[in-house]
Amino acid sequence: MVENASIGLNTSVDRNLINDYKAGIKAYSGAQQSGGLLDTVGDIAGQAMSGIQAQRQQREIAEKAKAEELKAYEDQYNKNAETISQNAGSLGTEYYNLAYEQAAALQEQYAEAVKSGDKKLQGDLKGQLNGLSTSVQALKGNLEAAQGIIKDENGNSSLSLGMNENQKKILAVCTDAKNIRYDNDELKWENPSWDGTENTKQFYTQEDLNGSLELNDFDLQKRYIEHENTFGASGIQYQDGAKGSANFNIDRATTQNLNFIDEKNIASVMHDDIRGTGVDNSFSNNLKEYLSKDREGTIRDLGLLQQDWDGNGIITEEDRLMVLEMDLNEIHKAVTDTGSGNYDYKISRNIIAEWMTNFQKKAFMGSMDPDLMPYPGQTRSEFIAEGGVMGMLADKNIIWSEDKDRFVFKNPVAKGSTFNKK
Repeated sequence: MVENASIGLNTSVDRNLINDYKAGIKAYSGAQQSGGLLDTVGDIAGQAMSGIQAQRQQREIAEKAKAEELKAYEDQYNKNAETISQNAGSLGTEYYNLAYEQAAALQEQYAEAVKSGDKKLQGDLKGQLNGLSTSVQALKGNLEAAQGIIKDENGNSSLSLGMNENQKKILAVCTDAKNIRYDNDELKWENPSWDGTENTKQFYTQEDLNGSLELNDFDLQKRYIEHENTFGASGIQYQDGAKGSANFNIDRATTQNLNFIDEKNIASVMHDDIRGTGVDNSFSNNLKEYLSKDREGTIRDLGLLQQDWDGNGIITEEDRLMVLEMDLNEIHKAVTDTGSGNYDYKISRNIIAEWMTNFQKKAFMGSMDPDLMPYPGQTRSEFIAEGGVMGMLADKNIIWSEDKDRFVFKNPVAKGSTFNKK
């Protein structure tokens, strides 16, 4: 459990509606049994709940529209990758024509500068021509790299399922040749969705393109799977009572897991098949499942009940009631979407590390029953077969004596003390 975690989320439900509902319920609980008052209370609560339901339906419609928009981005950059691949290592017509036009214009200006004897302008224009050439070559390399990442020769993608909305949009725009422009001596892609304000970018650069390529971290996946598998072997050794074996250490395991996660790979860790058990068992999907099964319990475990929701500097019961009314998708997005305004890297990293630790503990424990004690006459092999843990007994000063063929105290606390006499 993440203690004292702080994560900001925007409540999608009108707070006034929630307050009306709570006011109705509060009035109901203290009401005299008079039909008129109870009817009024019921109307207040009913109207508020109707309003909440309507807002939730609106959110569902908006979320569906957003999902369709994101799917359109994915379809677009996949289609664009096919086009780039078909060009077979050369820039497409749009890119070639733009580069040719800019080079011709610069060459014409250079010729005029030579005629006028303007040495400074000649030097500047030579620099621009060299810059254009460099930009074209870089563009070619970046587009080919993007195409290979989106879909390789075998049809496989190296893109992470954790790409956020902005990354998908940039990739769709920058792989579409019709958006290419020459701006401030640089080849860029014009953003069709630019709204003329600073809220969105008018142009995306080649750096933006490269930054949009959120990769599935296959190397990390391999290293992590090997790490998690060691816990099963360690658990067997502990159950068998092997010398030097030790019980599962939650704090140590969690610290080790934190070292697997950084800001560059966290999207892949959250959304891709990091454990090698199928993408359905990713952290993101597991979190969604936990929230749907036990919203309140999961909210509590994530530390969201310790958040100052109204921003007054004090965590009150009102704050806790507000988060419990929040939409599950908003909570899930805040934890797993790196592009969300409510996302907090440190909090998500801690939650993921604990998620990893839970699976490692399961691998370690296997079929162990840590509370199991041997019964009179039971052999060592029988005890282990039933889930008994020799390492746990050793921690309790109990061992199996081959000479005596029974369990005994390793260091008797009193003269003649024995364990499990036959």
